[in-house]
Amino acid sequence: MRWIFFLLVLGNLMLLAYFWQQQPAASAPAVHELKVQRADQRLRLVSEARAVLSPRTQAALPVKPKPRLCQVAGPFSEQQLLQDAQARATALGIRSRVKRIEAQTDTQREYWVHVPPRSSRAEARKILRQLQAQRIDSYIIGQGDLADGVSLGLFRNQSSAENLQARVKEMGIAVAIRVVSDSEQELWLELEGNDLAPDLLQRISAGMDAVRWQPLACSSAQ
Repeated sequence: MRWIFFLLVLGNLMLLAYFWQQQPAASAPAVHELKVQRADQRLRLVSEARAVLSPRTQAALPVKPKPRLCQVAGPFSEQQLLQDAQARATALGIRSRVKRIEAQTDTQREYWVHVPPRSSRAEARKILRQLQAQRIDSYIIGQGDLADGVSLGLFRNQSSAENLQARVKEMGIAVAIRVVSDSEQELWLELEGNDLAPDLLQRISAGMDAVRWQPLACSSAQ
């Protein structure tokens, strides 16, 4: 009976070995590649960096000096009032000078009918001959911003200027009208210094109700 027992044990061992070999091999764990940054490529704070970052510089714009201010009084309607105010300033030890300013009036006096400047003097002469052939008084403008244009005259009446403009346009010639205003000369008194006491200014212009004081840029002559 023993040999039967040994045969059974041997058979069981053989079966165990057979089934052991038939089992699938355990899958190897997946290996993921981990990239490690090199020591010389690590992030560093700005404060840890060896290189000094230079701040961005912006080109400095030139600063224009502020104009020097002076106290200016005016306008004086009469030369005698201006002389009185200047004498008072001199008596107070304040240097002054007279300023004459050309001021445009609001009244439109005349209307200038003209042909705008041409590209050359020869072209202006050609237009001049066309106008004179139609008995229109005209001449070539020799200087100013309308040089090489043709003047057709000044008119006090606006409608007369517009009638002449329409007549010349029918000839195929472009015509413009410029309003010319009269100008008058204003007299002002300029004092040196902008920090003068108000009571001094009042003493200089006492009795001159139309005169006003204001700080303005000093004349270049000072």
